[in-house]
Amino acid sequence: MYEDPTIVDLVKDKSGAELFKELFRLLPSLSFEDYFKNGIWQNDLMRLDIEVIDAHRREAGAPDPPPMEEVKFPPLPGNFQAKAPSVKAQAPAPIPAETPVAPAAAPAAAPAPAASAPVKRPLEQSESDEPNKRDTSSAASAASAVSAASTKAPPALR
Repeated sequence: MYEDPTIVDLVKDKSGAELFKELFRLLPSLSFEDYFKNGIWQNDLMRLDIEVIDAHRREAGAPDPPPMEEVKFPPLPGNFQAKAPSVKAQAPAPIPAETPVAPAAAPAAAPAPAASAPVKRPLEQSESDEPNKRDTSSAASAASAVSAASTKAPPALR
């Protein structure tokens, strides 16, 4: 009468490393780097992948995934208890009141650029640069070269 809860129902309240373990149980070839970006677990992406992989598994008739107790998980970020070195918080040393504070010096002016580089001047506009005039001498010489080549070709290629 009651339906078994789907894997989607089982993982909806999980996040982070717990959610990755559920996904890893379905597909043990995964790497946590695909789901752990910039120190943040991509929970929505993992839930979506769990849903897709589970649907493919059921449609293909694959056996149920192994129980969590039987799966050997790789070391995951945030899962290990690394001992941090003990550091006592210390208050910063007070600044003596009699120490005068001088105003900051103005920044030095930037040196002038070296005069060794030659000065570039704009080129004068020639007649061929004018937009409405065309240089017909090169077009005419190209046309004569084509006609000369066609007269030298064998009759089969003309």
